Amino acid sequence: MMKMKKRLVSGIMTASLLMTSIPFAGIPAHAEAVELVNDTFEDSFGTWKARTSGSTEISLSDAQANTGEKSLYVKGRTIAWNGAGASMIGKMYAGEQYSLSVAVYYDDEVGGQNQQFNLQCLYTDANGKENYKYISSVNAQQGQWAVINGNYTVPSDASNIVIYVEAATLSDFYMDDFVVKGEKHDNAGAVDGFSDDFEDGTKMSWQGRGSKTTLEVTDKFAHSGTYSLRTDGREQLWNGATCNKALVLEAGGYYNFGCWVMYDGDEYTDTQKFSINLQYDKDGKENYYTIYTETAKKGEWTYVGTECTLPEGASNFYVYVQTAYKPESAVTSQDLMGFYLDDVSGTRLPDPAIQDDIASLKDVYKDYFKMGCAVAGSEFTQGATKDLILKHYNSVTIGNELKPESVLDQTATIAYMNANNGDQTNPQVSLKQAADMLKFCEDNGLDLRGHVLVWHSQTPDWFFKENYDADGAFVSPEVMDKRMENYIKNVMNAIKTQYPKLHVYAWDVVNEAASDSGTIRNAGAYSQGDGSSGWVSVYGDQSYIKKAFEYARKYAPEGCKLFYNDYNEYSEAKLKYIQSEILQPLVDAKLIDGMGMQSHIGMSSPSIAQYENALRSYAKMGLEIQVTELDVALRSDTTEDRLALAERYRQCFDMFKRVKDDGVNLSAVVLWGITDSTSWIGGYPLLFDKNYQAKDSYYAVIDTDAEVQTIKNTRAYLVVATQKALQNAFDLQAENQIGNAGSFKIAYTQEPSGVNADIAVDTLWIEINAKKAGTATIMINGETETIDVKSGKNTYRKAISGLSNGDTLNFDIALNSENWNSLKELSEATSGKLTFMYPPSVATAVKGTPKIDGTIDEIWSTAKTININNYSLGEGATGTAKMLWDKDYIYVLAEVKDPVLSKASNNTYEQDTVEIFLDENNHKTSAYEADDIQVRTNFDNEKSVTDGLSTDAFISATAKTSDGYLVEFAIPSTLGGFKANQIVGFDAQVNDDGTGDGKRTSIANWYDLSGMGYTDVSGLGLLKLERDGTTDSVTYGDVDDNGTVNIVDVLTLNQYLLGIAETDEVNQKNADVDNDGTVNDADAMNILKSLVNLVTLPV
Repeated sequence: MMKMKKRLVSGIMTASLLMTSIPFAGIPAHAEAVELVNDTFEDSFGTWKARTSGSTEISLSDAQANTGEKSLYVKGRTIAWNGAGASMIGKMYAGEQYSLSVAVYYDDEVGGQNQQFNLQCLYTDANGKENYKYISSVNAQQGQWAVINGNYTVPSDASNIVIYVEAATLSDFYMDDFVVKGEKHDNAGAVDGFSDDFEDGTKMSWQGRGSKTTLEVTDKFAHSGTYSLRTDGREQLWNGATCNKALVLEAGGYYNFGCWVMYDGDEYTDTQKFSINLQYDKDGKENYYTIYTETAKKGEWTYVGTECTLPEGASNFYVYVQTAYKPESAVTSQDLMGFYLDDVSGTRLPDPAIQDDIASLKDVYKDYFKMGCAVAGSEFTQGATKDLILKHYNSVTIGNELKPESVLDQTATIAYMNANNGDQTNPQVSLKQAADMLKFCEDNGLDLRGHVLVWHSQTPDWFFKENYDADGAFVSPEVMDKRMENYIKNVMNAIKTQYPKLHVYAWDVVNEAASDSGTIRNAGAYSQGDGSSGWVSVYGDQSYIKKAFEYARKYAPEGCKLFYNDYNEYSEAKLKYIQSEILQPLVDAKLIDGMGMQSHIGMSSPSIAQYENALRSYAKMGLEIQVTELDVALRSDTTEDRLALAERYRQCFDMFKRVKDDGVNLSAVVLWGITDSTSWIGGYPLLFDKNYQAKDSYYAVIDTDAEVQTIKNTRAYLVVATQKALQNAFDLQAENQIGNAGSFKIAYTQEPSGVNADIAVDTLWIEINAKKAGTATIMINGETETIDVKSGKNTYRKAISGLSNGDTLNFDIALNSENWNSLKELSEATSGKLTFMYPPSVATAVKGTPKIDGTIDEIWSTAKTININNYSLGEGATGTAKMLWDKDYIYVLAEVKDPVLSKASNNTYEQDTVEIFLDENNHKTSAYEADDIQVRTNFDNEKSVTDGLSTDAFISATAKTSDGYLVEFAIPSTLGGFKANQIVGFDAQVNDDGTGDGKRTSIANWYDLSGMGYTDVSGLGLLKLERDGTTDSVTYGDVDDNGTVNIVDVLTLNQYLLGIAETDEVNQKNADVDNDGTVNDADAMNILKSLVNLVTLPV
C-alpha cells in the first residue's frame, strides 16, 4: 500500500515538473521525432552500467518504481561522478538534436532533504579527447520522484556517446523511465563486421586505452600496404589500442576477430605475448574477455586471433589490443613497450553446427566412466556449444563461474555484516554468473561436477581480511573457520534451493594446495599473482584443508563425492607431497572420496607410463579417480601435429580403459573446454576444432584399438662423399622398419673439403634391407620411383642438389606392399618426414664390468673420457664421464667439480645431481619409448628416475671428493642385452644448485643442449659399444657378439644370410672366419665345424 502512495505522489510531481521545468526548443520541424529509447528497467538493464571508481553497483530493484514494478538502483557511490551511464551508440548521432528525460528518486539520509541530479553527456571528439557536457538537471526532494527533462544537440565531431546520471551527494538513488526522442536513422547500410587497415592515413576511430596512451599512424612498418598504427605511452598493462565497434557487431553473433602485431627494439627479448580482447556492457556492468593470446617474435608480424560468439544481451562492444595479461607483480618494462598494429578485423561467420551423424563420446564410454566437459559463460552463448554438450557429454564442469571470485558477493557480504551487528563470519554468495549453465544442466538432466570451493587463486583478497576490506589485516584462524564454513554452506544451499533437480555428483573441495616443488604454498594473496595463498596467510599451515573437507562433508548433498584436485599431479616431488601431506590425513579421517587428476599434459610429457603409474598410485590409497581437466598442449595445427595429437589422445584413453578394466575406480574423464578456439591454453588442444567439427583426435578417442595415421620422422646424415663416411653414416643409425618386409637407412653425401671424393656428391643414398626379393617404391615430395630389390642389402641412390643441414623432404617407402609411414597407399599427404642433419657426436664405451661402490676401479682406466661442460642454463658445475659396458649393463662414471653441494629443493632435478639419458634402440623419437630412460642421482646417492619408474631400475653409488663428488651408474638393458658395435642414444648432464637455495642455477651437458632430453631423445648424442678399447678386436665365430661361440652363432648367421636376422645382430668381422672379406655359407659351415673341433678359427 505504501508503494502505491509513493507512485501517486510521483505522478503528481511528474505533472508539476512537466509544467514548471525549463522549456526547450524541441525537435526541428523538418525531423519526425520518434521514441528512440525507452528504458523501464522492468526486465533489462538496457545499455546502462555503473560509472564507478570501484564500488558503485547497479541492479534492477522492486523497492521503488516511477511506473511499472521496477527501477534501476544505484548504490555504493564514493565520488560524486559515480552513477549510471548508458551507451547511445546507434541511437544518438553527431550533429543531431534530441530530447531526453529520466525519473530519479532517493530516500536515504545521505542526500538530505533535497539534492540536485544531473543528466550529462560524455563523448569522444575528433582528436580522441573525452568531453563531458551538461544537458539538464532537477532538484529532487527526499522520498519523491522527480524528472529531468532536457534537449541536447550532439557535437558534430562526437563519437562513443554516453548519457549518464549523477547526484550532488553520495546517496544511493533510483532511476526509471529513461526516454530519448529524435530522428530515427536508417542503419540498413551498416556493415556486419569491420576491417581496419589504416591505409587512408587515419587512425580509423582507434583510440589510446589509458589517459597517456598515444596512437600514431606510421609508414615505418606495415603488415600490408603502407601504414600501420603505432601505440606508445603505455603505463599499465591494460593500456593499448581500442575502438568501439558497437555499430558493426551484433550480440549473439559468431565472429572471427584478428589483428597483426609487431614490436622492435634492441632492449627487448625475442618474444612477447599479445592479446586481442573484447569489452562490452551486460547485466549492468562492464565485462572483459580475452579473445586470443599469441606469442610474437621481435621484428616479425604475428597474427593474433580466433573465433568467438558475442554474448546475448551485450552491448557497447569495444575491441582492444595489448600485451598479454600477467599479474601486476610480474609486469616488466617490456610488457609496457610500444607496438605496431595492423589489419584488425572482425568478420561475421555463419553460426556453427555440430555433426549429428557421428558417435557420441558418452555412449562409447558408458560402460567405463562419465564423459564430461568444462564450459565457460563466454562460450555458452553459442548454440552449438549446447548442442555439443548434449550430444557428447553427461557431465558438466562450469569452468569459471563457480569459482570463489565468481560466487562471493562483497557488497552483499558487507551489507549483511552491517545489518547484523558487525558479524564478519557469514560471506554472502550469488550464483548469478553461473545461472544460465546451472539451469541448462538442470533442465537437461546433466550431472554437475562442482569446481571449486577452496583455492588460493581466483579467491578475492577481501575474503580473508577484516571488515571484508582488501586492504585490511588478515582475520584470525577462528574467524576464518566460521567464514569458510558459512561460505561452503551458502554455496551448497544456494544450489540446492535454486536448482533442486540438479544432480551435483562431485565437488573439488580444495584445489592446488601443493606448490610446483611439492611443498606448502607460500603465504600471500591472490592479488600478488605469484601463486601464494591467502589460506596459508591466515592459518600458517595446511590445516585449512581438513577443515574444508569437514565442512563440505557436512553440507554437501547426499551422494556427492568430495575430491582434492591438482595439476602436475604425476611429477615426482609433487605426487609424494600430495599423497603424504594432503591425501593421507584426509583418507585416515574418512573425509575424502577421490583424487582429481587435472591432466593438463603435453605431447610427450608425462609419458603414458608415468601418467598411468601416478593414477594407479592414487587409486592404491583407496581413492576414486577422476580425470578432471584433460587437454594436451599443442600450438601447431600442421597435419603432422594433428595426427600426433590424435595418437596422444588414443594412448591416454587406451590407458584409461586399461586401468578401468584392471579394477581402478576411474569414474569420470572431463575435457577442459569445448573447442580449440576457446581453450584456456590456446592452440589446438582438444577434440573439436574452432568450427565445432570433430578432429582426428576425436576419432582416435572413439576407437582406441584403431591404428592412428601419424607422420614419422627419420634422418639422413650429411657426410662427405667417401665410401668410409657413407658407411659410418649408416652404422650410426638404427634400422627404420618397413612393417615385416625389411628396413632402411638413409644418408646424403656432399662435396668434401680437402678430401678426395670416391663416390657421387649431392646424392641421397638409401640402404634397403629386404627380407625377400621383390620391389621397393620410394616417394620423395610426392614423386615415386619403383626398383627391384634382392633379398638382403640393396642400395638406391638419387641425385638431389642443394640440400643442407635442417632441410626436410616428404618421404615414404613401400617394400613388397608394406609401407614405412602410410597406413594405406603411398601419398604425399601421409608421407613421413626426412630431415637432413650432421651426425651427432659419438662417445665410446669399452667392454668391462666395474664394481659399483663409489670407488674408481682400475678397469675405468681403459675407458675414454668425455667432458660435461656445455651449458644449456647458466654456468656452474662441470664434470667428466667414462663409459663401460657388458651384456647386461651400461656403466657410467661421472666425476663432478662442484664447490657447493646442495639438495635443498624437493625437486631432485634442482639438486646437485648427475643425469644419464639412454635410448637403447637409438630410434631418436620425440617421445619416450619403453627402452628409453632418464636416471638421476645426487651426491648422497638419492636416486630418481623418469616416467615414475622405480629407482630399482638402475644401480648407483656416490662419493664426495675434494672438489665435488662422483657417481657410478649401472643401467640395465631392457631389450635383451647389449652387444659390441651397438650404437645407443646417450647424454650425460650435471645439474647445479650453485647458491644452495634450492634453485637450479646451471645445467651442463655432454651433447644435447635442447633441455628436452627428459621427454625427447631425438637430440641425444651417440654411444658406441666397443669390445676392449680397440676397434680392431675380433673374436672369430662370435657372430652375436656375446663373448661366447656356440650353436646360436651358427643359427644367427644362417638367419642373417636368409634375410631373417637384422644386420646389426651380426658382427661382420667375427663372422668372416675365413678372412675372405665376405660373410657367406662357408663361414657358417666353418663355425659349425669348429664346435666339433674339426677346424680352428680363423681358418
